[in-house]
Amino acid sequence: AADGGSSTSCGAATTLSSKVVVVVYSLGGNAADANGSGPDELDNLDNDPVFISHTRTAIIGNEFDDLVTWIGPSLLLNRMIEAGQLP
Repeated sequence: AADGGSSTSCGAATTLSSKVVVVVYSLGGNAADANGSGPDELDNLDNDPVFISHTRTAIIGNEFDDLVTWIGPSLLLNRMIEAGQLP
C-alpha cells in the first residue's frame, strides 16, 4: 500500500511508501465495470490516500488487476533538477 501521509491505516499490509508526491494507477481490464470486483480493487476506488498494489490475482471474488506506481519526493526533485527547473 502507498500511503499519502494520512493517519489511514493499511492494517496488516506492508506500507511501501508514506511520502508520495504522485500516484498513477490503472483499473486494469475490468475498468469498464468502474467498481472493481475484489476487495483490494474496491480499496483503490474509495477516495482515500491509501492504494493497494500487488501481483495480479484471478481468484473469483478476489480478482485484482490494477496497476499502481508512484513517485516519491526524492525522485521528483532529482528529475526537476536534471531538467533545469530547480537550482
